[in-house]
Amino acid sequence: MSGGVYFKVGNFAKSIEDFNKSIELNPRDVYSYCERGRAYSQFGDFDKAIDDFSKAIELYPQIAFLYNRRGIAYEDNGEPACAIEDYNEAIRLKPNYADPYYNRALAHCKFEQYQNAIKDFSKYIALKPDSTDAYHYRGITFYVQGKDGLGFRDAQKACALGNCELLEYAKSKRDTATDLAGSLKLIICGNPPKHLS
Repeated sequence: MSGGVYFKVGNFAKSIEDFNKSIELNPRDVYSYCERGRAYSQFGDFDKAIDDFSKAIELYPQIAFLYNRRGIAYEDNGEPACAIEDYNEAIRLKPNYADPYYNRALAHCKFEQYQNAIKDFSKYIALKPDSTDAYHYRGITFYVQGKDGLGFRDAQKACALGNCELLEYAKSKRDTATDLAGSLKLIICGNPPKHLS
């Protein structure tokens, strides 16, 4: 099996071994650096992942996908400001590449920059209008800002696309003293959703 196949079946240690061999044979193999970086991320070794994505970027600085991947590794490493810089660069290189907008929105939420997050979720939705998760998390962000009507509208749209979690949650809290915005803030900031690669 190759490193990519090992990665797909979840054998990240073997995947890293194979990508090490590939890099030894061809130190300019951007694919191997990128995929080894993804494998390191799966192990939670974000420093090594960042190093690999950085090497790939050094070799091919014009590839937006690499900045998005390194941004995810930075964010997973607790460095959301560095992540935002990489998402910015990915967007600058490829303005219609949707994933960095979504990922940058999540990073903005960590800084409680909710207006920026809403703009990025909205841009992502404009590029991928059937994204359940984007409506779901933009709805949460609206609720956190106290814009319940907009949050409810996004919750309904997410539900129409197959995820009714926010809509049901909002309905269950509507008639209680529970702080809906505070509860939802914990969801988006304390236990963030998965990034898009």
